[in-house]
Amino acid sequence: MTANGSAEASLERSRQTVHGKPRFAAVPREYERFIRLFARTFLPVRAVVVLDQLVRLRYCTELQLVPILRANPKHLRRLLWQLRDRGLVRSETRVYKKVFPARRPDAPPIVRYRRLFYWWIDYQNAVNVTLYKLHRMQAIVEQRLREAAAGTTDADDGSGSYVCDRCKRAYSALDIPSLLHKDSNELRCTQLIQRGVRCLGLVREVDRSEEISSLRQLRHALDVETRPLAEAASACLLTEAPKHPLDGMDEEQVGALIAAQHADRSSRSEAARTESERAAEYFVGPHELDIEVEVSGPAASAASVDTSKQAVVERAEASAPKAEQPAWFADSSSRLRGQVVEVTGSEDNHAIVARTMALANDAELDEYADIDFEEAAESESDPGWFDDLDREDSNKPDWSPASELDDADNALDEATGSSIEHRNVTDTFHPETNTGATVCLVAGEPIPLEAITAAHTERMSVAEYQRYYGLLQQQR
Repeated sequence: MTANGSAEASLERSRQTVHGKPRFAAVPREYERFIRLFARTFLPVRAVVVLDQLVRLRYCTELQLVPILRANPKHLRRLLWQLRDRGLVRSETRVYKKVFPARRPDAPPIVRYRRLFYWWIDYQNAVNVTLYKLHRMQAIVEQRLREAAAGTTDADDGSGSYVCDRCKRAYSALDIPSLLHKDSNELRCTQLIQRGVRCLGLVREVDRSEEISSLRQLRHALDVETRPLAEAASACLLTEAPKHPLDGMDEEQVGALIAAQHADRSSRSEAARTESERAAEYFVGPHELDIEVEVSGPAASAASVDTSKQAVVERAEASAPKAEQPAWFADSSSRLRGQVVEVTGSEDNHAIVARTMALANDAELDEYADIDFEEAAESESDPGWFDDLDREDSNKPDWSPASELDDADNALDEATGSSIEHRNVTDTFHPETNTGATVCLVAGEPIPLEAITAAHTERMSVAEYQRYYGLLQQQR
């Protein structure tokens, strides 16, 4: 899109647009949380910081990302194209037109054109791709588990239930009648070694209990690690994200936006401003402040709760066994933890409940606080930290469904035209023991544990559901 008119007029129209109405199309909060959750689950830190900036800026060029991230332009461009290949971001080319005054009175004005690549996050496509990948990962694990339990896999891949001692050929349970030797009444291999000569090696049954156990552990780990991501994606299906950040703008507003991003700033005060401050003014605006709240624990208050009772609560929380949770939940210091309070009936404990509710409401402003991109950039000793998105990353969790994710990526090319329906089945939990003194937070509201139903779990945030799931595991 070409900007019309002079840069000064375009800049004035852009400023009026910023204070009059939102600059970009509104993106639902569920999609922003999903993108940040997906990046922290599967992608390295160098990709997380890029996606966090794209969530903030909505629509920007590589030249505006380079000074913010302090990265090499070539490395950043390569990483952006890798994210585009995965279906997370999109790009388009726009031409910026700028008119300079003529050098001579009788000469026409000088016009300069510049091609720029603009990048934005494709929220809807990212959700669809993630749902399909999760479906493929679960289907692959279930298929392997069924094959290992039934012993009816293809004999050529070496994963059957019976293996020959001599040629190591694998057989399934359906091949047993043909392997039974009449003279010795033993299982003999019928593989042809050469013309007219068979192997006749002894075929023994293979114990696959360890393999089945490992596959079940893999299925359990996959459910634990991907369930918050699947729930976040299912929440996105209830709303619709804009297809383009500039939806709803006319040509003049788009031209003013492009011109405002590249307008000259000749004053010293403007030249001394950092690129982050300029980006915050151009893209975020005063009406879209991204507030990050970091909560490390309940703050001490002598007026609200007695010190001895607070120490008892802290010791009880420290001695309680930790529930099984995703690996990317474990090392986060900026997410709210401990949203459940033990109520014994005294009036002082109500102050603890009220304070915990206040902390939960504050943390809901930004449940997934962004990683500091400057620290992430300085932590990489390798100068080419933007080189390869799939390389080994030291900040990744110990568990990673790398092989299943690769199989799901390869299956994208073989997928048929039939759509895959993702169903989020919300479990109804029935604790075996009656713990009426335990209270869980549901959207900031304390509710007894035994009174929580499936409707309450749908209203829970990820932090609240994580704590709720931990209490159920302790009771079982």
